[in-house]
Amino acid sequence: LLLNRAAADIIGREPADALGRDDHALFPADRAAAIRTDDARVMTSGEPLSVEERMDGHGGPRALSTRKAPLRDSEGR
Repeated sequence: LLLNRAAADIIGREPADALGRDDHALFPADRAAAIRTDDARVMTSGEPLSVEERMDGHGGPRALSTRKAPLRDSEGR
């Protein structure tokens, strides 16, 4: 997982806390499951996805606009 500073601030963590972890290590189970479902959809379709998300973050409720896209190597993996 990779977080920028703004995303890390929302969840009250440091960006480095996300490295080598998955969504379940950083988010409640229901939120992590929704994120993983969106990620699987992007990887299966190969198409980018824009998602409007609402979540309770560090400092209160937040609305986020997230853009997800597959990241593949030169062989398409």
